[in-house]
Amino acid sequence: MRLVRLLQQRSYSRERILELFRLLDWLLQLPEGLEQDFKRELIAFEEQANMPYITSIERLGRQVGRQEGQSTMLLSLLAVKFGPLGEADRRRVLDADAETLVQWSTRLLNASTLEEVFGTGPRTDSEH
Repeated sequence: MRLVRLLQQRSYSRERILELFRLLDWLLQLPEGLEQDFKRELIAFEEQANMPYITSIERLGRQVGRQEGQSTMLLSLLAVKFGPLGEADRRRVLDADAETLVQWSTRLLNASTLEEVFGTGPRTDSEH
């Protein structure tokens, strides 16, 4: 485990670390009890290394990134279904909050017009 920690501290890539372990596996074999202990420790180490503390600012950045991804996806789907969008419609999507984007994405499935997607056109029975 000391070797694993050292490799990670020296910023070796995951692929390079795996290459080294393939070589070690080929050269030597741990006794059964030690191999099981090593596997448990390695799993715990990987979980700890992959789940660092995330600050509130980092969480906000991830949320903004997801929302931008949702906007981009919805814009693409709208353009495929209805053709190029005007600037006002593009801005409307880009300025929408996450909940609204999900609502519009759901409406898109059955909508015949942009107005139906945005909730400004005729309503279906399920929306009453």
